[in-house]
Amino acid sequence: MTILDIVGAVLGWIALIAAAGMAVFYSFFFVMITDSCFGPTVCDEDRVGDGMFIVWGGALLALVTTMVGTVVCAAKGRLVFYWPLIGLAIAIVGFHFGVTTAESGGPQH
Repeated sequence: MTILDIVGAVLGWIALIAAAGMAVFYSFFFVMITDSCFGPTVCDEDRVGDGMFIVWGGALLALVTTMVGTVVCAAKGRLVFYWPLIGLAIAIVGFHFGVTTAESGGPQH
């Protein structure tokens, strides 16, 4: 491990924590998808909740995967800078699938 590897890993971790935190925070607003669900408008509120859990699970999976990968590679003396990037990709994919799932529970006209 070099100084550049450590700096890259720290900056990557900061980006990962910020992105995962923003994704989880944004998921709390998914309930507003069902604001126009009244009268003849049909909605599936359970899908919105599922979308929230998918985002939370994606963020948790990203953080745990990155933590384990970083610790194992650091213990073996290997490069670690790329683990936060892998975690960031996992968080983004989880957020995408969570938003898609939540949106599918919105008003069905």
